[in-house]
Amino acid sequence: MLLISPEVTCDVMKSVTDMGEKRNGYMPTYFHGDHASTFVSGTWRRGIQDFDLERAYRLILKNATVPGPGGREHMGEYVTKGWISDKDTTGLPFYEEFKGGVHKVLEYSYDDYATAQVAKILGDMPNYEKLMKQSRNYKNVFDASTGFYRGRVEDGSWIKDFDPDYPYLNHMWREANAWNLLFYPVHEPEEVLGMYPSHDVVEAKLDTLFTKPWCGVEAENLTGFMGQYCHGNQPGHHIPYTYYFIGKQEKCQKILNVLMEDYYGMGEEGLAYAGMDDAGEMSSWYVFNSMGLFTYSPADPEYIVTVPLFDEVQFTQADGTVFTIRKNGEGEKITSIDLNGEEMEGWFLQDKDFKKGGTLTVSCGR
Repeated sequence: MLLISPEVTCDVMKSVTDMGEKRNGYMPTYFHGDHASTFVSGTWRRGIQDFDLERAYRLILKNATVPGPGGREHMGEYVTKGWISDKDTTGLPFYEEFKGGVHKVLEYSYDDYATAQVAKILGDMPNYEKLMKQSRNYKNVFDASTGFYRGRVEDGSWIKDFDPDYPYLNHMWREANAWNLLFYPVHEPEEVLGMYPSHDVVEAKLDTLFTKPWCGVEAENLTGFMGQYCHGNQPGHHIPYTYYFIGKQEKCQKILNVLMEDYYGMGEEGLAYAGMDDAGEMSSWYVFNSMGLFTYSPADPEYIVTVPLFDEVQFTQADGTVFTIRKNGEGEKITSIDLNGEEMEGWFLQDKDFKKGGTLTVSCGR
């Protein structure tokens, strides 16, 4: 929607801002995160600015700093402790619901980063610094002894009954298990990976994640497995791209190719896919990756480059500007990325370059 219907994006932004001002001054929150902050940041930073940023900022800032009815759940604990506790009991069934504390801490950390970017744009540096500090709260729920995010009880000790394979509806994690929360949040991947002893350890963890068989528990909204990875729900969709940051981009592409080939286009009419399409996320994931781009960190105005399915894709933007993506060669390993004939540094295409129009050539081999 940001790329093809910016006017609709602004209409939605104006609507949620109006809603927030009528409901205790909090921006509406959805599910277990606070993703309006990402929407505000990612929209404005992509140059879509036909809305009142200061009004929107007041709402998302209150979400991130002021506990209260209508705002984020369990924010008092998050702000004062830097984490959200869960209960430590044995043999909880999947349907057990408590706080989903680990999941919320990870989501809120990224949401705080998104809100911090808006604070910086508006020159609110004290809150920028405060929110950037909060954006690293994810480190408070990382257990280095297991290599997983792990729940804490109220006194700060780790939950003892910890099985990373077992999924919960809303205890420690929401509609996931510990594997599907690995390597999140996505605003500072190098910091996240730095919590592990080495890139070799990260690679081994990723390889196991995509190959270790699912534990056999039937869990609501968890479908479409590749090892422990669940493509049929959204919490883990960032995980394959982690390979990029340890110098193994081709391993990511191999997984993306299997997902696009085998986890979509199912059913008698070839229209089904392996999970739910919350807010169009499952389908947009496919569209982006088939073109050769993905919004790895949606609050940031950039796209990670992947190997496109097509030899050429032409993207006509709302103002008529055309951006072309071409594939040169075959295979999973990207050997070079050229933007308008000049080799690009790194893996990310900046939105401002996309908006200018031009040609991105992705050269690949085996």
